[in-house]
Amino acid sequence: MSGTGQWTYSGEIARVGAEGAVTVVDEQSFCLSSANGDVLRASSHGLFVFDNRFLSELRLTVDGRPVESLGVSSEDPSGAAFVGRPESVPEADRGEGRLLVFRRRTVGRGLREEVVVRSHDPVHRTHHVELEVDADFADMFAVKERRVHRRGPSVHTFDADGMHFSARRDGMELETWVTVSQPAASSPGRLSWVVELAPRAEWSLTVSVRVGVDGATIEPRPHCGGEPEPPHERGVAVVPDLVADLETDHSTLGRAVRRGGADLRALLLADPAYPHDPVVAAGAPWFMTLFGRDALLTSLMCMVVDTTLAVGVLRTLARLQGRARVAETEEEPGRVLHEIRFHDRPSFSMAEGTVYFGTVDATPLFVVLLGELHRWGVADEVVDELLPAADLALEWIVDIGDRDGDGYVEYERATPHGLANQGWKDAWDALRHPDGTFVEGPTALCEVQAYCHAAYTARAEIAEHRGDLPTAARWRDRADQLAQSFRRDFWVEGEPGRPGHVAFALDGVKRQVRTVTSNMGHCLGWGLLAPEQEADVAEHLLSSPLRSGWGVRTMASTMGAYDPVSYHCGSVWPHDTAFVAWRLRRAGFATHAVTLVEDLLGVSDHFGGRLPELLAGVARDELPTPAVYPTSCLPQAWAAASPLLVLRTLLGLEPDVPHGVVRLDPVLPDGCTRLRLARTPVGALHVETVGGAWGVGEPHVVAEGLPAGCAAQVARPDTGT
Repeated sequence: MSGTGQWTYSGEIARVGAEGAVTVVDEQSFCLSSANGDVLRASSHGLFVFDNRFLSELRLTVDGRPVESLGVSSEDPSGAAFVGRPESVPEADRGEGRLLVFRRRTVGRGLREEVVVRSHDPVHRTHHVELEVDADFADMFAVKERRVHRRGPSVHTFDADGMHFSARRDGMELETWVTVSQPAASSPGRLSWVVELAPRAEWSLTVSVRVGVDGATIEPRPHCGGEPEPPHERGVAVVPDLVADLETDHSTLGRAVRRGGADLRALLLADPAYPHDPVVAAGAPWFMTLFGRDALLTSLMCMVVDTTLAVGVLRTLARLQGRARVAETEEEPGRVLHEIRFHDRPSFSMAEGTVYFGTVDATPLFVVLLGELHRWGVADEVVDELLPAADLALEWIVDIGDRDGDGYVEYERATPHGLANQGWKDAWDALRHPDGTFVEGPTALCEVQAYCHAAYTARAEIAEHRGDLPTAARWRDRADQLAQSFRRDFWVEGEPGRPGHVAFALDGVKRQVRTVTSNMGHCLGWGLLAPEQEADVAEHLLSSPLRSGWGVRTMASTMGAYDPVSYHCGSVWPHDTAFVAWRLRRAGFATHAVTLVEDLLGVSDHFGGRLPELLAGVARDELPTPAVYPTSCLPQAWAAASPLLVLRTLLGLEPDVPHGVVRLDPVLPDGCTRLRLARTPVGALHVETVGGAWGVGEPHVVAEGLPAGCAAQVARPDTGT
């Protein structure tokens, strides 16, 4: 199939961050541009819908000169405001340059832009405004991988109202309409205006871009000039605000949580056939589609403020769950998908996309997330609805995922077109031995076994709640057996005076891959490791080879393959650090967890409250600002959800609604004395110190509006519960 090459690409990716690109995103559409608002065909820029580039050029000039950027604002992920001025001119002509240029852009299944040219010149002048416009209909992967070759033939027509582009590609008719609100002088690829401006006057223009596939125009979202959508067709509008009335005196934490919530809402998707089942795209610009692992982990991280997303993700993945063995897509019965793409089959329907299943961890994470919903008190009928899919997933784990019957889930791709590495560190070079040599599979990753252990435990808890004791006993026994063998086979004893650690993986001959990585942090707090082993892992995670000061490195700096500017061999991923901090709390290492939380908050402070997909692993004492990774997605779902998981970690919030308990064990970072969530899936929670900073005064904890029959169980002394 035409999309399979994308899974294995290992060349250079377009460096969005290095180019200073601005990303505006909404659902399955996004626009990349330069800091002045220009979309430039020679770069990775463009308006992308359904993994195709429908606009490859939108360049504005005033009096023949490009606009110099003076600033960009993008508080709303679906919009951006650019301000600039025509680039400098020779000294003798500077009197003609007193103009400001504003561009206000929104994206949503199309694009709408308002251009304002404002004069600050004391005399009346004539100006020339021009737009260069083009549409090459390039495949998004070709743009991402810098291998765009214009496909022809294409049709290009123009008049005073705008331009129309069309091309036939892979059997599809793709079209772009660019319309303008002011009559233009038009020529191939150009629209121009002669503008008379009096002192302090301004001239405005609205540019609208609509796209079409196979003769059907895709209706833009209302904020892009489309028709209002009926409530039942809005899909993601049924999802509540993902930040539920947060109040805190820690400004960095508050800003990070609110920005993360806004980014998540921009990444939400919905299948028109199932408008009440929202899912989340993995990230912009290159991953504006459903990824199984990403959606599962993101919705798990959001549980502190919302369970709706988790339900939508599970329902959608259950509908698309593997049913047969197909080597080309790596589909297997019960397996949960890795990714859906639409570049060769544009549609808002998930069922019509090209589905690839090459992931080893999405399947156990499906069961883990269902177990979380059960603990958070989601209605029994919702759990019952999803239980058959969870049981199919468990069958895959036991019968197919465990390829040699040793109790561990391994992976090895079934097609040369598939991903070589199928855990969350899926870069082609991610799996390395301590000396830097590559790992030969089939491979059993340590964190995948942790997810399987958690899945077995979750299924046992659901069975116990229903009185199905034989099923509960079956999965409890399997969890216990896995813990016993894991402690034996994955544990690497430390040298004298040094802590031991969890092996990164077992290779194809069951040899330990003893590389020190962040993956072992995902193994904490499930009951998989012995307490003394967890203590050793916690020590490793906060040691200088792993902790950069901005979070946990994916690989320790002492390893042979370590590279701080690699994708998975020394970089820092905020979601990884947030997940590790959460597991440290579950394992009882509160101080360690808060240290990592403070690292993440430091990162967010440098990005205006946003957390990027990943950072370079350069140490904080070497560089006092986070080193940007050139191809990092922004916004990205895991990163956007990380502040929400941070909230759960700080609250020490672990509900067990079926047993009538909501457990709280709050601890706050430096500078924070108050944290209040007015709405969570288990009620309102309020934590503050009494008499001073955290650790000086006693915490005061209030939990209100808990589910019927539930009581708060607070681990710390308090005066309010």
